[in-house]
Amino acid sequence: MKLKSKLFLSYLFLIILFSFSLLWLVIETRELTTSLRGHVQQDVHSIIEVSHQLQSLEDLYVNYISLFISSKAANKKIGQVEKYRKAFDKNWKNLKFRIETPYHKAWYDKVLNRIYIFIYNTISSRREYDYSKEIDELTQKVDQRWLRTNEAVKKSIYYLKRNRLDDAKYIRDVRVKGNVKKLRESLTGLNKIIGERGIKKSTELAMIAQKTQWVIFSAEAVIILVILLAAFIGARLLTKPVDALKTAIGQVAVQNFDIKIKNKSNDEIGELGTAFEQLCSRLKESETYKSTMLSQFTHEMKAPLGSIKQAVRLLETSFSDGLSKDQKRFFSIVKENNESLQKLITNILHSASYDSGKVRLSYSSVNIVKLITQVCVNLAPTIKQKAIKVNLNFAANEIFCEVDQDKMKEVFQNLINNAVKFSNENTVIDVTIAEKIALLTIIIKDQGIGIPKKEIPYIFEKLYRASNSKKISVKGTGLGLYISSQIIRAHGGRIHVESELGKGTIFKITLPRTKNVAEEGGWLT
Repeated sequence: MKLKSKLFLSYLFLIILFSFSLLWLVIETRELTTSLRGHVQQDVHSIIEVSHQLQSLEDLYVNYISLFISSKAANKKIGQVEKYRKAFDKNWKNLKFRIETPYHKAWYDKVLNRIYIFIYNTISSRREYDYSKEIDELTQKVDQRWLRTNEAVKKSIYYLKRNRLDDAKYIRDVRVKGNVKKLRESLTGLNKIIGERGIKKSTELAMIAQKTQWVIFSAEAVIILVILLAAFIGARLLTKPVDALKTAIGQVAVQNFDIKIKNKSNDEIGELGTAFEQLCSRLKESETYKSTMLSQFTHEMKAPLGSIKQAVRLLETSFSDGLSKDQKRFFSIVKENNESLQKLITNILHSASYDSGKVRLSYSSVNIVKLITQVCVNLAPTIKQKAIKVNLNFAANEIFCEVDQDKMKEVFQNLINNAVKFSNENTVIDVTIAEKIALLTIIIKDQGIGIPKKEIPYIFEKLYRASNSKKISVKGTGLGLYISSQIIRAHGGRIHVESELGKGTIFKITLPRTKNVAEEGGWLT
């Protein structure tokens, strides 16, 4: 079966299951939610209105008390009190009517209400508690106390308008304050009872809804599990060949072309796996042919270059007294280019021998501090020419490590030389050696041109050179970092690079202190 057919059938099956289950749940929960909302909506609105009524009472009382604090703008303040008093009276009449008259949003709410009460009384040993008596009593108390408060406020305002301040204060202290306090308590109690009824109804109806929906939720859980299982199996069947192909690509990235993809499917991904195996086979043949040709070419080049070097040396010795300044410069150019070619050939030969991953090492106890110092001394002319400052930060004067001295010297030569080549004038290079139990860490940090972020994963590949190194015309073969990484890995170590374009590069080398530690493994993790 083709991959597109598999995907189509898988998605179709999942969509049908999900749509059916979702539609079922929506229909059932809609009815339950609507009924539940209708039962508690009235109490919620009542609680809000009572709270507003309490706030309105406080506003009325504050403005009423302010009449006795200052006589300024007395008429305006009396007008505000009258405004709040009339507003409270109007709002309370509306609220009382709403509390005493049950409200249903639609006719089916009444039917559902009776059905749910019947179901609740059937499945529960408890009976619904009736709060209507307490609410009626509190409503009557609020009504009576408001009438007294309203009359007292109007009478005290009457005395204030006629400048009978003592009579007005008497009414305030004896009748208004006490009635307002009792009215506040009655409104608070009414709010509390309505809230308790709302909570009780919500709890009871939620329990009914829970008991009527548990079958639906159980069915939904089963359907979801089936969907997840089907999705997992389908994804596993579809992605298993892709994972195998991804692993194979990762092997090619580290120059391993012996690729055999197992469990290839009989679809387009399987065909792609077969094509990839054929590609790897051809790449292996090409890589073998290239390595053979390079080795043969470099071997053939060594003899002529050696002869040229010897001939130039003899000519320079024979005519040393009679050479002009230009002739000496030409001899120097020939010798310099001959040495560059010999170094290039040596690097190519080394890289060819390192391709198999089997680097021959001659271990000895080496003072790494001394080795790095020697490398820096050898590079002193170039360092001095660019006015670069090299900071050597060592934990001790002697730090020994079991390594192949010549090969490790080549690593430090490559890395420090690169740091110098790619650094601007008057910058700083930091070389740090730190010890940690069985490991040694060497950090080489420069302030050079840096490496583009997207190119960092490729800098240890053979013959690879960063794009910005070509722009500044720095000579190189692209073999130094490849050889260095192979030598470090052969020692059981790791090399890591961090770089920011235009700000510099940090190379971090981690080495086992002894050959036994390197062979034991596990320390680097």
